[in-house]
Amino acid sequence: MRKLMQCELDSVPNPVRQRAVKLRARQRGKAIPSCHGTPALCERLLLVVLMFVSGCSPKADFSSAKDACVLFHRRVDRSDYGSVYDAAAGGFRTNQNRELFVGFLRRVARKLGKCDDATISLSGFRATFSSTFVMTAATRTCANGQLQEQFVWQMVRGEARLARYNASSPLLLTD
Repeated sequence: MRKLMQCELDSVPNPVRQRAVKLRARQRGKAIPSCHGTPALCERLLLVVLMFVSGCSPKADFSSAKDACVLFHRRVDRSDYGSVYDAAAGGFRTNQNRELFVGFLRRVARKLGKCDDATISLSGFRATFSSTFVMTAATRTCANGQLQEQFVWQMVRGEARLARYNASSPLLLTD
């Protein structure tokens, strides 16, 4: 607790006060940890504490997001585009028209043909006070070319829900 208070004191722009506190500490023979000049360190420590307290785990969330990505591809490969939309996060369904999204997935399937299994990797993680998001990237080799996909998964009660999707391939640019 005393260390946190010192970090707060160091962030106050009062050089006289800061010097007095440090002088007293030197006289006692104790070093005072300081966050002055390194606010990023304090922010990282706070993030770690918040993640620990809230119970969120980037490793577990990535595992859930990877499983969701595999399920997404399984549904797309079966042409079950409606269930992909139905399983998405509420914000995705609010902002994305169902028919347009299903039409986009159909276009990707038509242009690229049958695809192999995806290589999935973690591309980011973001925790806010209201939600946690995991970003993944997938690469698929398809009959007509390479497909690059970017996903944003919103963690809802430990389950990854699609919050954003992007597919890119030069084949999608032509009719």
